Amino acid sequence: MVADKWRRSFVISFLVALAAISGCAITVSIILAHIGSSYVPFDRSGFAPLVFIHYRLPAAKVDLRGIAPALLIWAVAFFAILSVLRRRSNDRRVLAAILASQAALLVIALASPVPLDSDQYAYVGFGAAVESHANPYHPALLPSNASSVRERVASHWGDPLVPDAYGPLFTLGDGLVLWPFRTTSLGLQAHVLRLLAALAALVSSLLIAGTVRDARWRAVSVAAFALNPLVILETANGAHNDIFMVACVLGSAYLLSRNAFARSGFLLGCAIAIKFAYAPLIVPFAAYTYLRTRKAIGVLGAIVCVAAPIVLSAAPFGLRNSIVAPLATRRVDVLDHLPLFDRLGPHVSFGLLAAAIAACALLASVQILRDRLAASSAPLIALLLLTWLFADKIEPWYAIVLTPVLLLAGYGGVATFAGVSTAALIMLSGSFLDVYPTTLALAVAVLLVLGLRYAVADRSGTSLMTTLRPSSLPS
Repeated sequence: MVADKWRRSFVISFLVALAAISGCAITVSIILAHIGSSYVPFDRSGFAPLVFIHYRLPAAKVDLRGIAPALLIWAVAFFAILSVLRRRSNDRRVLAAILASQAALLVIALASPVPLDSDQYAYVGFGAAVESHANPYHPALLPSNASSVRERVASHWGDPLVPDAYGPLFTLGDGLVLWPFRTTSLGLQAHVLRLLAALAALVSSLLIAGTVRDARWRAVSVAAFALNPLVILETANGAHNDIFMVACVLGSAYLLSRNAFARSGFLLGCAIAIKFAYAPLIVPFAAYTYLRTRKAIGVLGAIVCVAAPIVLSAAPFGLRNSIVAPLATRRVDVLDHLPLFDRLGPHVSFGLLAAAIAACALLASVQILRDRLAASSAPLIALLLLTWLFADKIEPWYAIVLTPVLLLAGYGGVATFAGVSTAALIMLSGSFLDVYPTTLALAVAVLLVLGLRYAVADRSGTSLMTTLRPSSLPS
């Protein structure tokens, strides 16, 4: 009797929170549609080319007043679902409901005609350059016979186009994927990228579900990603390529947990070749491969598998153009705004952060080689957090790079990812802060406190590293 009453209470709480999240997603989509129809003439395809919210539509601040509260309510409902799932996360029907809800939310975000920023248009420009046999890493002035799509992209991103700063695998794949749509509108091509990003988000959720073996927190880990407002909006609306990198590294972790070292290394290489953020993970990956195989040739083979997609995808553009140059020109301006670091200068800040990342990678590797796999989770999480900061600026969608913490730290990983990602999304742009500066600052503080409370309340649950003990794997 008590169990039935508790089950009904769980179902009602879960459905109410899901309804609140869906309502917020629909509200954001409707507001974006209103902004597009009110301020921007639509082209024949029904999409609004080169129109986006981020610093671009100051006249739309009245509409933005509806987006900020919707995101706040979404974040609160999101945390409510995580709290409910902590008490009942081992039911497969719950996991299926989470995945189905994610699919519905992604469809809603896909339906919004106006993106929150303009990166997807730059992606189309890079793809168009590849289709035209131009090198996006060394852009040139548009030829006189350039397509209308390239001209529209140039109207915002410049002529010559801003140099490509992404990995060669993304750039090459971008051109190949958009090639069948090369004669269509800019808006349609951007929506193709948004659709692919949404599918990658769904695949990522499935990979999290498949990698997390502890049934006590599998559903809550999936929900922390699948129902996250940052993930939904910055993939199906923003089409940010970070999600492709995350899907590859999650696939690598999934295969690693199943003793498939070569394929795991290949997917890790794909992640690095899409965007370079996960490059430091090569060191702990090699350490674990040696721990398991005890053969130098095994480590060498795994490293070759990591390097293969990087080298092969860079070949059409040149290693120097597509890998060395983007990495050599990287800046870390984020630290320059912090006390002490603002006096050190960009080069010193860059060196200190790079040294900290290297130290975390080495510490994690040492713990792995000493067969202290659980102890390696902490330096790996620190490595991911430092990697998140290792950028020329902190954009909201960069927090997606923290997704692997969901595999490493149990409920603490859930709290870390949920707190940082929702706070990052609420600080989406200066436009939101202009509307509700005090309210948003308070909301961010509350969300971070909720995340900390969530982590302290229950630290149970095994991590990915504790499931990788060599004694549990076949010879």
